[in-house]
Amino acid sequence: MAIDKIQSESINLADTFAFTGTVTGAGGTNTPSFLARNSTNRTLNDYALTQATFDTEYYDTANGFSSNTYTVPSGQGGKYHIYLNLNVYDAGDELVGLISYIYVNDSSVVEFVDELGNQNTTRINNGGSIVLNLSAGDTIKAYVRANTTDSSTAALVGAGEAQTYFGAYKLIE
Repeated sequence: MAIDKIQSESINLADTFAFTGTVTGAGGTNTPSFLARNSTNRTLNDYALTQATFDTEYYDTANGFSSNTYTVPSGQGGKYHIYLNLNVYDAGDELVGLISYIYVNDSSVVEFVDELGNQNTTRINNGGSIVLNLSAGDTIKAYVRANTTDSSTAALVGAGEAQTYFGAYKLIE
């Protein structure tokens, strides 16, 4: 850093700095991480709690994702950003609600709710994210509950523009 870039009271962050050498302690890889999606539609029975399926991995840096479950790898405990997006379709235009859940060690830790009341629709997109402190061996799963007015089945959408996906990455601490 050139000496003329230092002001007596502070560094002017509006200036441009040219560093030579190595900068340490900045950035990181946010691993382990995974992102998976489902590639085919999956039938959901009316208001039945169903584990969401994700049969295609975009990436899995530590091989922790298997059979729709992510297991925090050994030695990789810490804070994780977990995110979920579910897209549910009902051809009969009878879909009135959707709840998606993130479970840790087989217990619900957060739910994302869309209730339409008296409005029926053919599609609801739902999800969100949360930051959790996880330990090695903890498992993360996604669940869904679709509500229809005629007790029909809906489908967790797998292909097309509105993707259903599930992922997480470890935050740098």
